[in-house]
Amino acid sequence: LEHQQQIFEPFFQGQQLPKGPVKGTGLGLAIAQRYVQLHNGCIEARETPQGAHFRVCLPMQQPGDKHVKA
Repeated sequence: LEHQQQIFEPFFQGQQLPKGPVKGTGLGLAIAQRYVQLHNGCIEARETPQGAHFRVCLPMQQPGDKHVKA
């Protein structure tokens, strides 16, 4: 992705093709990344011919695990 490092920054908005106004606030991926990090997971983005593919990995909860504090 052209802006792979920036897309997880709050308020970042990429370019929409065809050119036109970008919809949204630019907060969705930043919130998703923070949520995933709080759960000791990872979120990745990669470019595909159709646009982008996002992968979220979250560890399975083990018996006796404590809840995550925000």
